[in-house]
Amino acid sequence: MLCNVAALSALGIETLLKSYIRGAFNVGASETEITEVLVQMHLYVGWPRCLNAFTVLEEVMEERRK
Repeated sequence: MLCNVAALSALGIETLLKSYIRGAFNVGASETEITEVLVQMHLYVGWPRCLNAFTVLEEVMEERRK
């Protein structure tokens, strides 16, 4: 799942990224692990795409808190 999160963040496909982040949480990935994937991706795709991915991560975490 984390590989999919990395790939989708690189491609900038936010709608699918949201689903895969949810899936990663469901199979036991932690917030820290997902955050680290996104931080590492900035080296390959740049900060603008990563910032979009962080926005999606924040939306998913907000949904999970409710």
